[in-house]
Amino acid sequence: MNDGCVGWGEGLPRTYVTGESIQSVWRHLEATDFSQLRDARFTNADDAARQMDSFSLANVTPDDGVLVRECFGNTVRCALELSVLDAACRQEQCSLGNLIQRLSEAKEIVQSSDEVFYSGAVTSQSPRQQIVSALKMRLFGFRTVKVKVGTEGIDDVACLRRVRRIVGRKVDLRLDANEAWRCEDVASRMEPLLKFRPT
Repeated sequence: MNDGCVGWGEGLPRTYVTGESIQSVWRHLEATDFSQLRDARFTNADDAARQMDSFSLANVTPDDGVLVRECFGNTVRCALELSVLDAACRQEQCSLGNLIQRLSEAKEIVQSSDEVFYSGAVTSQSPRQQIVSALKMRLFGFRTVKVKVGTEGIDDVACLRRVRRIVGRKVDLRLDANEAWRCEDVASRMEPLLKFRPT
């Protein structure tokens, strides 16, 4: 920022999640014209958020053999957007959370809370590791636990049975298949899992 405020951002490229790699992130950074942001004048953090909404990354090719998803480029965008908004918020001496609450697009989904909520995760692993992970989720009192499903060689029903038995009925179980199933297969894959009451 003109007053010397610096912002920090981060992104985490994962080919199996966004289709991005460290190499594709560098290609995005090298090919994108940042003059729109460099020349922008933000009057406040809200203005910076609007400027970021209108900013576009260059179109670049993914790595060979990587299936591109709609979120391709989100790693770069996340790092860039966070750094710009962090700098603008520092300049205005407001938190990013306060900025988000002020944005009209977020008003319907933002809820204030005096507590911070975290969710745990049980990933696709051996039955023993699933048990250990579920025990940790219960020990630390997680109210929401994400369970990875759809991994070849892992019995989803047995995994959910283990996890549900350990964490109890009150814990909200969410399932994460990360595109493991085709749309036409989702209903049949989910049917045997419904008895464990995932949300």
